Formats: sequence, C-alpha cells, structure tokens
Amino acid sequence: MTNLLQRVCVDCFPTRVRLISRGVKCPSACVTCDDPHEDSYHLFFHCKIAIDVLNAVNVWHLIAPYLNQFDNASYITFNLLQKLYASQVENVVTIMWSIWKSLNLKLWQQVSESTVTIMERAKHLLKGWKKANRNRVLQVRFTYLRIQVLKSMMVRLRTTSTVMLDGGNQGVVG
Repeated sequence: MTNLLQRVCVDCFPTRVRLISRGVKCPSACVTCDDPHEDSYHLFFHCKIAIDVLNAVNVWHLIAPYLNQFDNASYITFNLLQKLYASQVENVVTIMWSIWKSLNLKLWQQVSESTVTIMERAKHLLKGWKKANRNRVLQVRFTYLRIQVLKSMMVRLRTTSTVMLDGGNQGVVG
C-alpha cells in the first residue's frame, strides 16, 4: 500500500493515461465505467465504482471537499495524508488499493466486482495488516523495555561501583 501511495503522490501511478504518455499503446478509457480519461484522479475520486465504495464505507465526506480544491489525485492524496487521522488514512488507502485491484481483475481476468466485494477485500487486508504490525509493535516495545531495563541496570552498576570505589564514605556520588 505504501507503494501505491508513493506512486499516486508523485504522479507516476500506471493508469492508462499515464501509460499512453510513456508511449504504451492502449485505450485511454476506464475499464470500469468507460470514461474516456482513466488517470489517477478519475480512478480513485471520480469513477462511479470508487465513489460508490467510498460512500459505502462512509469516507466520501472526507474526500469530497478536496475535489473542489484540487483536480489532481496527488494533491488530493497528499492533503488527505496530512489532514486525516491515522485510522482514516488507513481506511482510505486500503480502499484505494482494493479499487486498483478490482480494476486489474476486470482488465486482466474480466471479473467484475461488486462494491461489497471491494469493501470486504479492503477490510480483510486492513485487518491482516494491523495484526501483522501489532506483533511488530509489540516486539519493538519489548525491545525498548529491555533496553530501558539494561540502561537502568548500567546506571545502578556505575553508581554502586563508584560508591564502592569511593569507600562508601561520602554517601553521595557526583
């Protein structure tokens, strides 16, 4: 999903319009709705299936205000990343990935998916991602705690050894 975000934000996502601009011979129309101009903006924020999915998962209201300000997917995505809460960003990005997956299934395997299927895939993907990263976060926290304990032990050892070397006469180590 990070790769998707990077490509959308730097405007190099491999949509049909982008591929044509790079010399690839292909139709420019959207595979899903036959709009004549399939670029990132259309795919994620203008295509009927994208709007239906984003409405169904109750995030369209977060995106719609940016459509009046920007006509470029990279600007919209960048602003969403800056303004939304982390959980909202996770939802939007996962849905964007699932929309992209749906478009590729339609293009390469002639499989048309429903809004519900696209939403369910995004939901399961996000759930799996959170589970995998929760374990990683727990490992990082455990490692951090171990380091803190070791640092604390080192401070105590230094303090004890300084007091012992000093003969324990002063009582305060400086």
